[in-house]
Amino acid sequence: MIKYCCEMCNEEQVKVFYEPDVRPYFIFCSQSCINKHLIDIEQGDWDNYEGGNLRLEYANEIKNNWKNLHIQKHIQEQVSDDN
Repeated sequence: MIKYCCEMCNEEQVKVFYEPDVRPYFIFCSQSCINKHLIDIEQGDWDNYEGGNLRLEYANEIKNNWKNLHIQKHIQEQVSDDN
């Protein structure tokens, strides 16, 4: 079974995780980590990501204060450390 960790803060003990439609990170442990990532995009921290500009890519979402952001919530199943 796969263990999920937050791509924003690297939390490894994620029991509930969130997948918003905002790249390059896809798995977050909390709304707080999602908000930090959105602020990073708005402030231009991802302006040169893989030759693209995420601030321009998400310009409409930023203008609308991310109101239409779809976030999927998942519950992590118990994972055995025996693997």
